[in-house]
Amino acid sequence: MKNYYTILGVSETAGDEEIKRAYRSLAKRWHPDKNPGRPLAEEKFKEIVEAYEALSDPILRRRHDLRLQYGRVYDPGTIFYTKSKTEEKRDRRRAPPEYSEGFLRWKKEKQDRDRRRRRVLLVGMIIAFIGWVTAAQLYESYLDDERKLADADAERRLRIAMAEHDAQQKRPGVIENLDSPFDPVFGDDGYDYLTPNTLVVDLGKLDAVVCLEQADAPFRTIRNEFVYGGNSFSLTNLPYGSYRIKLCTGKRWDISRSMLGGKVKGAFSSGQQFYRVEHEPFVFIKPTSNNPFPRSADTIALDPSAVRLVPISEAEFFNLPKNATIK
Repeated sequence: MKNYYTILGVSETAGDEEIKRAYRSLAKRWHPDKNPGRPLAEEKFKEIVEAYEALSDPILRRRHDLRLQYGRVYDPGTIFYTKSKTEEKRDRRRAPPEYSEGFLRWKKEKQDRDRRRRRVLLVGMIIAFIGWVTAAQLYESYLDDERKLADADAERRLRIAMAEHDAQQKRPGVIENLDSPFDPVFGDDGYDYLTPNTLVVDLGKLDAVVCLEQADAPFRTIRNEFVYGGNSFSLTNLPYGSYRIKLCTGKRWDISRSMLGGKVKGAFSSGQQFYRVEHEPFVFIKPTSNNPFPRSADTIALDPSAVRLVPISEAEFFNLPKNATIK
């Protein structure tokens, strides 16, 4: 059974805004227009939309939560064991006592009554079990019908969302939140969909391209996201490792400009500056037998009053050789 919270990279107690932010981030990353010729991206996009539609609707989210809880009710490791003290006492007896004929007849009648009670109880349990199985099958059939309706509605909304996205893409000169302008330089493969690692970033007043860079060699930049000032966003499905943040900030992103000899389409029209955030690395470690549930989420507020921003050169920001010439 699908866990929509895991698909969006949020907790089961996440609020509507957190779910919406996670959906927007993943939808932009996996939209078919940004991943031409990749069938896996299209399937992933449909799965993301399906998860968002289910969690954004209170009724569908409640049903999803009930299905998750239903799968956690039974614990196959539970062991029920009782030991009869009557049998222990009986074994310790040296010889059975002699009973009167009336007592033996009463005892036999009592045993017959007990057998009849057990037989009735067994038949009742079988009938109850059959009724429970029938009810479960009916309920599963009902859930199948609900899922089919939800899938049809999700597909309809997906078509609407894709049409709206296509309309937005036709607008010239616009960059959206969570676009990745530095992908031609850094690449866009910084995802591990088997991990729940998440880093929440609260941005200051200036617009910025926020980059997540490995804290150890080879210091590769695995993610870059453009974010308008004052917004908060989540970097989800981060691979295991340690990371630090660097920024490219300024005013008014202009896509008619370029950097690195045209490799980067766009640049800030004024006040462009490169920084590295002086902060201890964010560490996401793999689960081990000693630590099966390592911390998989962290957060940082990029407020100059809370963290120090160290200016760096453009060559250092883009991990260019020291003797490289930037045109």
